[in-house]
Formats: sequence, structure tokens, C-alpha cells
Amino acid sequence: MTEEANKILKSLERKNILTGKKEEKKDKKQVEGQFDMYNFKLAEIAHEIDKINLNELTPIDALNTLVKIKEKMK
Repeated sequence: MTEEANKILKSLERKNILTGKKEEKKDKKQVEGQFDMYNFKLAEIAHEIDKINLNELTPIDALNTLVKIKEKMK
């Protein structure tokens, strides 16, 4: 039951990131554009992580996955 709640919470957080709900800033247009791309990357990576089956992942596959995620963060 808690696993399902965690999945729902992650989904809601991802939706919040993708819709770009942010606090108001003085220079909203410039800051908003910067955060949108960053939040999109985070949501994309979170979605990729959700698809990983940790029970079937070998140590080398885990390392390779982390390297790919790190590259996407740049």
C-alpha cells in the first residue's frame, strides 16, 4: 500500500515539475526559462529511473545506468 502511495506521490511531483509551477521571481521570464529546461531534464531522468527493474539489474548495468544519468545531467 505504501509503495502505491509513493508511486502516486512521485507521479504528482513529476507533473508539478513538468507544468512549471514555481514561486514568483523578479525576473520571471529569464528564470522561468532556465528552470523549465532543468525541470524537464529532472522529470525525464526520474521517468527513466522508474523504468529500471532493480531486482534484475547487474552491478555493471547499474554502473552504466548511473553514468548515463550523470551525462544527462550535464
